[in-house]
Amino acid sequence: MENEDHFSFFKIILPGQTKFDTMRIPRNFTNNFAKNLPQNATLRGPYGKICPVKLRKDHEDYVKIVDGWELFYEDSRFEGGEFTVFTYDGNSHFEVRVFEMSGIERMGQFHGECSNINNNKVQVIDDAVMLEKAGIKPPYFVKRLLSYHFNKFFILNLSNCLAMEHLPSEKATVVLLNKEGRSWDVTYIPRKIRSTFSRGWVHFMNDNGLKEGDLCVFEILSQYEIRVHVFPS
Repeated sequence: MENEDHFSFFKIILPGQTKFDTMRIPRNFTNNFAKNLPQNATLRGPYGKICPVKLRKDHEDYVKIVDGWELFYEDSRFEGGEFTVFTYDGNSHFEVRVFEMSGIERMGQFHGECSNINNNKVQVIDDAVMLEKAGIKPPYFVKRLLSYHFNKFFILNLSNCLAMEHLPSEKATVVLLNKEGRSWDVTYIPRKIRSTFSRGWVHFMNDNGLKEGDLCVFEILSQYEIRVHVFPS
C-alpha cells in the first residue's frame, strides 16, 4: 500500500523566469495532506545537497518556501523550463526531483549542505496556466510512480479531493486514454479516505511501459474518461 506519510506536488519553472522571490506550495496540498507544516524544513535536490529553508504563510494563506530557497535554486542549477516534483516525508523534509524540458530527470553526483544564502530573487509562475498551454486542462491530478506502485497489488491511489468531485460515486469502470488515443478499461473504487484504480491498471502500466519515477498527469475528461500524460523518468 502507498505510504500514508509521503505526498507530492509539482511546480513548473518557465524559460526566462529564473529570478525567484519565493516558492508557493499549492494550497490544496497544504489543506489536504500537510496541514501542520513546520516553520523550519529542508530540501534535497538533484545534486544531493540538503538545504535548510523556512516555511511561512502569506496574506493569501499560501505557504511559501523562504529564507533558503534562493540558494537551493542556485544549487539545483535551474535555467527555466524545468518540471519539479516536491515529495514531503511528513517530517520537515522535501525530496525535490527536477525534470528537464527534454523529459529527462536531472541527476547529480555532488553531495553536501547548502550555506551562505544570498539575495537572488525568484518569481513563481502559475502551473495550471502552463499545463493548459501544453494542452492539459483542469481538472487533473498528478502522480509520481514509486516502487510500491509495481508490487503484487498493482493498484494506484488517487487524490480524493478531485476523485470525489469528478469521478463516479460508486465502483465503476473508467477508461484511460494515452496520448495516441488508445484506451484501457480500469476499475475505479471510491473510498472515504483514498480512492483507487485496481483491475486493469496493471495492463495500462505494462502496455505503456511505465516505470518507477515516471510522472503521470491524469486529465479528467469526463466522469468515466481520463487522458494520461506521461513524463518519463
